[in-house]
Amino acid sequence: MATTGAPGLSASQLQARAQGRRRLAAMRHRAHRIRVWVSCVAVVAFLAMFATIYVQMARGDDPALNAGASHRASTSASTAQTLSSGSQSSAVTTASSPAVTPVTTQQS
Repeated sequence: MATTGAPGLSASQLQARAQGRRRLAAMRHRAHRIRVWVSCVAVVAFLAMFATIYVQMARGDDPALNAGASHRASTSASTAQTLSSGSQSSAVTTASSPAVTPVTTQQS
């Protein structure tokens, strides 16, 4: 009986080893396919988010600036209302200098 595998193994053992190699190759192929799919999904998600932000910035619809603009608009409206009521000095100091504390830093 001439076998091409390892000496001393029966035909059923050689078939079992071949089947094991096929299964291992199939598992590696499947794992590779899953990794590629996950990578592609991550890249597409990143590009979609980046494109959304880029388009918003290109149109001038910056959400961070819009939030500050509405806050400034309400502050200026309340300042104008306060100025018209007669207490000009307190309204000007409130609108122009919010509570700012000095920041000290030290070199290491």
